[in-house]
Amino acid sequence: MPPRSGPRLALLIGGTVVATILILVGILSLLGQGPAGERNRLVGTKAPRFSLPGVVGGAVRAPWVSHDAAVVLFFADWCAPCHQELPGLARVAGNGSFGRVRVIGIDSDHSPGVASAFLRASGVHFPVGHDPNVVIASQLVPSGFPATVFVSANGRITRIDYGVLSPAALRAGIVALQ
Repeated sequence: MPPRSGPRLALLIGGTVVATILILVGILSLLGQGPAGERNRLVGTKAPRFSLPGVVGGAVRAPWVSHDAAVVLFFADWCAPCHQELPGLARVAGNGSFGRVRVIGIDSDHSPGVASAFLRASGVHFPVGHDPNVVIASQLVPSGFPATVFVSANGRITRIDYGVLSPAALRAGIVALQ
């Protein structure tokens, strides 16, 4: 007499159905409250003023305080997609000055040495502030890295992009702020 597989098969099918439902609920939850929801909440609000120590010295301040628009790139060495994104953005951004639009970075590595090495390896020449406790990042990009925040000259957040930003999207964002 062959072994009875009916109860095992029913348990397997039931477990698969429950797992699928849980995954779908999780995805729907993320779609409703993830980056898109945060983008909607933050766009149009005033960006915080800040001054951070520069990764390579000096200080990096919020450009909108001086009535310059800004593209703020958030990254860190521990962020795998940041390694893919940053070299291309660094080539487009150059020294970070585009008339009245500034490109700045905020690095959230714990160690300034790690941050500095990451910038060198990525070819970054624009100003980068060091935010090891993720203070500014938690105010502007609560969903994670990499992220890019576009801020008008009057300090209003105009757009937030989560994930890898293409060099073409950076160029378009700079033009939109000019």
